[in-house]
Amino acid sequence: HNMSIGISKLFKDAESFADQRRLLPAVQALEEARRLTQIPDRKAWASFNLGAIHWHRLGDGLAARREFLASIVEFDKHGYGQYPKLRVVHANALENAMLCALSFDEFEDLAARLHALTPGVPILTGLVPEVRNWRERGDSWSDRLFALAGTYYNRNDPKRDVGRYGEARSTYHLILTHRQELRLSLEDRRMALFEYCALSMRMASDCIKVRGGDDDPHSPEEFLPV
Repeated sequence: HNMSIGISKLFKDAESFADQRRLLPAVQALEEARRLTQIPDRKAWASFNLGAIHWHRLGDGLAARREFLASIVEFDKHGYGQYPKLRVVHANALENAMLCALSFDEFEDLAARLHALTPGVPILTGLVPEVRNWRERGDSWSDRLFALAGTYYNRNDPKRDVGRYGEARSTYHLILTHRQELRLSLEDRRMALFEYCALSMRMASDCIKVRGGDDDPHSPEEFLPV
């Protein structure tokens, strides 16, 4: 019982840390909760939330992809049908993994698994047909990742900037890390690197503001991964 209370507290602490942009403590709390729990659903929940922090807050596409895929594995192994709330999280993990996909084939495989779980969700009726059209006209997957990254922010027009910098940075992170498999041209590599760096600076600045600037009592090392 005490162990369960302690694990629940770790989950709550992680959420609070993330809201305060105390990013490393949030990651550490979730990793500790996942290590301690013996309940498969909680392991899957922890992996999903780790993926969300890496994707939205830290802009680490590699870590986000790893955690989303890990949560899907846990949900697949232990089922979801008995618990509607877990079904939602499972579906969210699949959606996020689709956005982290590294090929058309992987995207389609994840989309099929999502359709079997929750048919008719917006990403299936909206993005999937678009991706299929892109593939039919001969676009590369790297072109599509660039296009997806561009939907998350707009540095040239503040009125059209939705401010999803973590998702954009995560996408460029995946593009740059997998540049060889994606057969990235030198020009595209330079563009991705420029945007990745610009987003990194913006995210670090926003993080400092959320934490109170010079009055922040916590160590700046807590958001250094940005």
